[in-house]
Amino acid sequence: MATRLQGVEVVGVMMFRTDQDTPASVLSRSAAHDAKLDTASQIAGLEIDARIALAGPVGDALYRKSRLQSRRMRDGASHDIAVSESCAIRVALLMAGEPIPELQPGDRGQIEVDVAIVENADVILRRLRQDTAALLNQHWTAVERVPEALFNCDLLDQTELDRLIVAPP
Repeated sequence: MATRLQGVEVVGVMMFRTDQDTPASVLSRSAAHDAKLDTASQIAGLEIDARIALAGPVGDALYRKSRLQSRRMRDGASHDIAVSESCAIRVALLMAGEPIPELQPGDRGQIEVDVAIVENADVILRRLRQDTAALLNQHWTAVERVPEALFNCDLLDQTELDRLIVAPP
């Protein structure tokens, strides 16, 4: 299942309410994990994953309206930013023809990379942030419908999310 929002695909998403301060938490499947083995598909999947990870922190920066954030929200944003940075460095590695190290879920690793790859990853990350901000600005009313719906139910599956995003209330 996938939702398309102006050509950006979001793969396998469920949203749920976790607590009073965090009305919308997300469980999503990785587009990069589901990508074909060719480099272009892997890059496209990683960029989708980075945009999904950036949506929360970028949306908060754009629309927070002086709302206080709980520690859990700040920790979630830090994790999302780390995920987007990881995606950007992986894209830069792939673009440079370098292999991406294979790690098991939960494992951590360190690699040495050329400065040019790190600089390219920074450029990629800036572009993905700008893309994400543009998408959020363009579709903010649709985005706002999701947490509003979560005040009335505990879980939104892919079908319900699609309906909320596409159709006005």
